[in-house]
Amino acid sequence: EYFLPGADEVFAVGYTLPGGGGFALDQIREGLESAVPNALLTLGDEAERWIRAFAHHAPPERSPLARRFARFLESASLEEAEVAAKTAGGPPADAVLERAAAHARFEAAIVHSQVAPPEVELRAGLISPRDRYVLAAGVELVRSSFALEEDSEPSDVPEAERAYLIRRLASGEVEITAIDPELALALEGHGALSLGHVPAELFEAGYLVAEALGPID
Repeated sequence: EYFLPGADEVFAVGYTLPGGGGFALDQIREGLESAVPNALLTLGDEAERWIRAFAHHAPPERSPLARRFARFLESASLEEAEVAAKTAGGPPADAVLERAAAHARFEAAIVHSQVAPPEVELRAGLISPRDRYVLAAGVELVRSSFALEEDSEPSDVPEAERAYLIRRLASGEVEITAIDPELALALEGHGALSLGHVPAELFEAGYLVAEALGPID
């Protein structure tokens, strides 16, 4: 007994072939449905069009699918993505796309987060002579203009800036901690903060570590 795979699977080389082939859309769709379900749910009826646009127009690179899709949605205002959107049949409303991109960033950070080296835990709470602190290895910062928690409902959550630190613990569990959006902006803008600007709980928990101790190999 033999099984003959479909043409989409056989010729899924990752770039456009004559006739519009070259991509296993079913496989891409399944991957995104698994990794960024809330992003696709936010796009609603436009999700399929954006999946096709992503498959045909996102720059080829070796990085996780969810991260690439998040970056593609974020770059939708750029000329390349605008062309992709027209090919896909037209983009959804800007507010919808912004929300979808935020969900994709958040979900990609959760799905693809890596366990930090054990040295990070040893650094938690160590004071630096230079008094400068940076995000620890394995910690990801995600900002949004609305709440991204799974149990949040648009009807009972006011629209406001949100920021989250995401990391994967040694147990494999993903830990999500909400932080002050102003602190998040400072971390993005300066990269390092003085101890006086770092909440004690984040410092003690090892979300931020002393910059003067040097990078972890």
